[in-house]
Amino acid sequence: MSMQWADDFSRYGTGVSSRTAMLAGLPYAAIGNTNNGQVVADPDANESGRAFKVGANGNNWQRDFRIALPTVVTGTIGVLSRVWLDILPGTESQRPAVMGIQRSNGDYLLYALVELNGSIRVIGRQANALVQVADSVNPIIAPSSWNHWEMVHDKVAGEGSLYINGVQRLTWTGIDTEDNIELVNFSFRNSATLGPNMFLKDLVIWDGLGTQNNDVMGTVIVRRLEPSGDNTLGGWTPSTGTTGFNLLAKDAPNDATYMSADDTPPAPMAFEMQDLPPDVTSVRGLISVARMRKIDGGDATVQNALSPNGVDWDNGADRPITSAFSYYFDVSEVDPAAIGPWSPAAVDDALLRIDRTT
Repeated sequence: MSMQWADDFSRYGTGVSSRTAMLAGLPYAAIGNTNNGQVVADPDANESGRAFKVGANGNNWQRDFRIALPTVVTGTIGVLSRVWLDILPGTESQRPAVMGIQRSNGDYLLYALVELNGSIRVIGRQANALVQVADSVNPIIAPSSWNHWEMVHDKVAGEGSLYINGVQRLTWTGIDTEDNIELVNFSFRNSATLGPNMFLKDLVIWDGLGTQNNDVMGTVIVRRLEPSGDNTLGGWTPSTGTTGFNLLAKDAPNDATYMSADDTPPAPMAFEMQDLPPDVTSVRGLISVARMRKIDGGDATVQNALSPNGVDWDNGADRPITSAFSYYFDVSEVDPAAIGPWSPAAVDDALLRIDRTT
């Protein structure tokens, strides 16, 4: 494992219904319950995509937008996102705790605050007390603009760095090392008082394990590639029409249209994917995400896989699915044919296979 999760927030729809979708099988543990906490249109008028608007979880700012790590981190973690603040905070109680890492009980080990002048201060746990461990003093963040944040922390050494727009701006040492890192949290405030509107996109979380993406990642963009054509429907049947890819290429959940199969494990289905934009020069990894359910209490295990050529496959977990529609995802960082990072050309040729194994 290196890359644990990535999201561009484009598959959930927008508004209140996006909250329900995001809590269906994904790493999101809490997404706020007041003052939004939902997917919205990109706040940049020059962009046509979507972003997540961070909302408040009552008075508990420490869990406004909490992510439960798919794999507990015992070494190094990296948390990346583009962050938009409408305005800078007006008071000390409105300072956005933009991103932070937490131990199992939800206590912070480390978080980064935006100050009233746009400077950044990092608060860390030392001798089990939260104290300032770094301060830029001078402004770094301007309002109404997308800034790329990357927080990197080595839990074993108790030290780390904060990168803004690819440039290292702060470092720290001396953070307590006893606790594993189990949660990530984003908040637009540091108290019960509401802070500036805050939006996220291009979210990535990685750890220090594995052979790929185990160190500072830099200013990446997360893009969703929808199914664009049928390679084979195998033993699966469209709920309507004669093609399958269009039933799966959704920008919001619609559980009324789907691919289905009977209780005999069918031949797998496979789909072509959209090409990358022509200016993409490198690929960090791919994450296959499928929304699935079974319709009775019997066994049903499904395995997703990715291939650059239809011959060599990177198989995901062979996992049981439940009787409620949920998302299931797998990370692929190595092209199974090249035995190295995925290239843009290989991604353009990629196939996604979905195989019910039992």
